[in-house]
Amino acid sequence: MSDVKTTPPTLEQLQKLISRGPFNQWLNFTFLKADESGIEIKATWREEWVVNPDRRYTHGGILAAIVDVAADYAIAAQLGRPVPTIDIRVDYHKAAMPGDLTAKARIVRSGSQYSTAEAYVHDKDGALVASGRGTISPRRPNRDSTTPRTTVTRSSGRCRITAATAGFRGVSQQQESQSFMNSPHKASPTKRLIVAMTGATGSIYGIRILERLRSIGGWETHLIVSDAGVLNAFQEYGMDRKALHKLADVSHNVRDVGATIASGSFLTTGMVIAPCSMKTLASVAHAFADNLITRAADVVLKERRRLVLITREAPLNLAHIRNMEAVTLMGGVIFPPVPAFYSGGKSIDDLVNHTVGRVLDLFDVEHETIKRWDGMTGPAGKTKKKK
Repeated sequence: MSDVKTTPPTLEQLQKLISRGPFNQWLNFTFLKADESGIEIKATWREEWVVNPDRRYTHGGILAAIVDVAADYAIAAQLGRPVPTIDIRVDYHKAAMPGDLTAKARIVRSGSQYSTAEAYVHDKDGALVASGRGTISPRRPNRDSTTPRTTVTRSSGRCRITAATAGFRGVSQQQESQSFMNSPHKASPTKRLIVAMTGATGSIYGIRILERLRSIGGWETHLIVSDAGVLNAFQEYGMDRKALHKLADVSHNVRDVGATIASGSFLTTGMVIAPCSMKTLASVAHAFADNLITRAADVVLKERRRLVLITREAPLNLAHIRNMEAVTLMGGVIFPPVPAFYSGGKSIDDLVNHTVGRVLDLFDVEHETIKRWDGMTGPAGKTKKKK
């Protein structure tokens, strides 16, 4: 029997719900947010989480548990009750040092038999430490159903936990799989944009794009910064890696080629590389996916999504021009940050804002950042009257 659609529970009700179980009480979860875009919870750090007393990083099982609970409650927040996890995959991005952990989760697919939610866990400094995707059963289990068997497999940097569903709720695995394939899914209302920053001068363009999208709302930003990009941002604006990560909703390690954005099945609106060095341009032009920036760009191109490169170099040699031609022929957009003086900008900041606004236009971002062209004014713009 399907659930009757009801008003989503309040934060207070969700807090009581998540605090019912002894394990969740031990993790000391606090509900921070719950709305149509997803949920956000905090797990208060405990000394018992430490697995290595010398290096003092958090046990991976704790991170997996937080991913599991967050994905679970992204769906529970809509149903008003906890739901069982059937399958979960966890990716570990960096060691989680002592400090509270915050998890954000959102529904990716919603079905009558199975639903899918993804979660991202950040440390107290805002750095991504773990992420994952859980397959959840929204149906109410029969009271006489057998307990599902659980298997755990591990590989480098990953953990996968699967509940074998034979006999679970009296439905066979084949029936469940077929129901999932036939069930309706709905896409997340949140739009995603990948923002990459490389070693060319002009880090302000990537910074300003992230700032604008956060202020506009409705966009989930995924940030990748190369090592040279970090050095550049610090040289030009005194911002270190942590400061850059705080501007984005999700931050990825440039060497994590197994991240979500490295797959075409992870839906995004597209990607902007701001600024884009000539080395990165060459890698994109020749599909040399040697890090997450170039791999993500390769994915965006093959999926026929929008790729914009804010290329920063002058003058250009023939190799640069041919690489730009190659990217253009593949569907990418080469966007040198050439200032538009007709807008009447009074400062460098005005010129930067105009370029950023034009880039946002390419992704159909609704904004009022720039002064739009409204025809020429002055003597040259006057229309001669007919005699």
